[in-house]
Amino acid sequence: MAQEPNFRDAARYRQMCQQGVWSVGLGIEPVVSLTHPTSWHHGGHRFSTVGIYGFTLEGGYFVADNLRLSAALGYVANDWGGMLLGNPYDAISTLSTFRLKLGGHWHSGRWDFGGRFVWGRSTLNYVEANVAEGGTNDDRFGEESFKDRRSIVAVAYEAGYMLTPFLRATAFYEPSLARGGGYAHTLGVRLTIWVPFISSIACK
Repeated sequence: MAQEPNFRDAARYRQMCQQGVWSVGLGIEPVVSLTHPTSWHHGGHRFSTVGIYGFTLEGGYFVADNLRLSAALGYVANDWGGMLLGNPYDAISTLSTFRLKLGGHWHSGRWDFGGRFVWGRSTLNYVEANVAEGGTNDDRFGEESFKDRRSIVAVAYEAGYMLTPFLRATAFYEPSLARGGGYAHTLGVRLTIWVPFISSIACK
């Protein structure tokens, strides 16, 4: 009798991964490593930071048992509050990325492994300091505000684990190339509330 819940869970996860099952998910990315290749006008180097408050909206469909195709939209930034400051005391550098991802995942029990093609945009927003009030600018970027937007293409590698039938934890790595040259990447962990459209699952 002690093993009965495990058998029940195994059957539940198999049913969630059967051909014809649709799913939707809403994910949060609490900590993400971000890099952005700055243009030659702004030093020609990579700007690195830690993103917070990221989120992803995704939909999936099992074209065969255990094989899911998916599409997702994601956004993450390192400082949402700083983006709203029009005249800060000291210079502020904020980095954000917007991504569209299409790909597939292979599921085995609670685990899934997959990859996706990624198209998106990386934006470095620099707001100069209020020098008149004693603020200081960032030596890397100078004394004038700017936005450096770069289109990116990438391949995402992902590995996930279902903590519960409705909550998945995923580690991901997305190396990318930017238009005009330069390398960038996104690396982090995502928690996704995942809902499969199966009445027998949802009602238990």
